[in-house]
Amino acid sequence: MDKAKTRAVLQSIGVLAAIALVCGLLLGAVYTLTRVDPRTEAYARFAQDTELTFTIPERDPGEGRETDYTVTAGSRTMTGHVDVYALSDDGSTHAFCVRGEGGYRGDVQLYVYIEGGAVAKITVGENGETFLGQLEASGFYAQFLNVPVEELLSGSGVDYVSGATRSSNAVTAAIGAAAGYYREYLAEGANG
Repeated sequence: MDKAKTRAVLQSIGVLAAIALVCGLLLGAVYTLTRVDPRTEAYARFAQDTELTFTIPERDPGEGRETDYTVTAGSRTMTGHVDVYALSDDGSTHAFCVRGEGGYRGDVQLYVYIEGGAVAKITVGENGETFLGQLEASGFYAQFLNVPVEELLSGSGVDYVSGATRSSNAVTAAIGAAAGYYREYLAEGANG
């Protein structure tokens, strides 16, 4: 290859590398400017769902704690994760942003609220799951409401929705993760 062709190829490579670098820097800047902290987003959702106030602490209360839980219901074993935990400013409500693994289209995100040691409210977060409407229409979530955490953790009595078993498993795992975290770190006499 002659010197002119070599120089032209090297210049083209240099121009493409510069374009890639500039694009990467611009994408990074846009991400930094538009990124919303997941904790901030969860705290806003907690306030919206409960009409209570939740102040983001300086230190995440879940920091350094185990937030993955294996949940057993009957013969099913599932995994759930606590992504964000918060206590309402008045101390009445424990709020959890949780995920259950194994939904039809991936993890299922829920917001679970525990008051007085029992599940008080469950709302669905962002999901790609197609069967969550079917669960709501069947009253699936109602079986968890006003149930003491200890009873939820016994692993019995969960009625699944036919045709939405994977979604049912993921929802059960997410609720179980909130219940497990509550029992382990927040309930009276907890080790936390």
